[in-house]
Amino acid sequence: MMKMIDHFPRDGDASDHAGRRRRRPPPSAAGVKAMLALLETPSGFALFCVVDSLFNAPACIWSNFAEKAASDNALFLEDFIKVDDKSAARRMCGNPGEKLADLIRKHKNGRTMFVVDDEELKLVIEEKLGAPCFYEKYAVGELMWGLKNVLRYYLSEERDNITREYLLPLCQGIKDLINNFGIDIPTEEIDEEFIVYAGRLFRSNLLLKNRAEDIRERCDKLVPDIGAYIEDDLLYAETMAKILIPKLGPTWDFAEKFPSDMVPKLKAAAKAAKVKYGKELKSNVIFYQQMGCTLTDLRLLPGARATALGKAKKRAADRCSGGHKCQIVEKRSHQAVEAAEGAVNRYEDFIDASAGGGKKAKTL
Repeated sequence: MMKMIDHFPRDGDASDHAGRRRRRPPPSAAGVKAMLALLETPSGFALFCVVDSLFNAPACIWSNFAEKAASDNALFLEDFIKVDDKSAARRMCGNPGEKLADLIRKHKNGRTMFVVDDEELKLVIEEKLGAPCFYEKYAVGELMWGLKNVLRYYLSEERDNITREYLLPLCQGIKDLINNFGIDIPTEEIDEEFIVYAGRLFRSNLLLKNRAEDIRERCDKLVPDIGAYIEDDLLYAETMAKILIPKLGPTWDFAEKFPSDMVPKLKAAAKAAKVKYGKELKSNVIFYQQMGCTLTDLRLLPGARATALGKAKKRAADRCSGGHKCQIVEKRSHQAVEAAEGAVNRYEDFIDASAGGGKKAKTL
């Protein structure tokens, strides 16, 4: 299973008296700087604790909330209140406003920042309650859509109140992914299953890109003047492993993968690396583990990405050709929700991924 964020381990799961799914951070996470996102729900307001590292990569935020298996590592439910007149509550007017103000005061402390969904609410809370708030249209918009998408898993009171309209408009991240991967699906046909596959596609593609960039940055310093001639990332990683950590490297000979004029240069680089780094790398457990994990990821992730893309396109085709009613989320019973949670947690996409082959390197 691929995780974008892993600050709150699963062993902190709990439920409160109202049956809400709440994930309490363990003592080891007490020092993690967190932000409280104020989400307007169909019948009130919910406070979710989210780790601030989400905002380090705004374009990735939505993918952490494409399914519960991912969102469990990014949030836990802090509190919830029911409010009839949410417009008045936002203006801090009358009884509805006092209820929201009490919620903010209850969770206000020296290290908490509230994430709100518009500039006006930010100013009201800061001026009337003295509580620091964060608002940035793009990043917060992606977060709020994500929280709405997984709300049914954490707040049982709202499970039957989530409508198609509540989840619209779509976040920009999904729109970009649909465009970048050429998936033909109109907004009105996007459903929960498609969103799950879209999130997996995004995460596998991002992780593949990051792994490739990381290993090139690390190994180009140790074995210079080689990487520019090996375009395929997996072939490059296997070559670096063969040179730097032969035990991890493949069994093939350089002559099997590279042009004849490049083979002597690779052998010379391997010899030089052994002399310069041999003892150091042999005892460097962390480097050994990092190289091993990177090799595994680069072998499996292309298959995982292809699987997720195939499933997303198939779901899009099914939705567009089957005459389905335009609907993003259907009302579901508690039993159906629990069954869906079990299904997505299995992450079958990343188990059946297969390794891909390497390309031939360019000649020097």
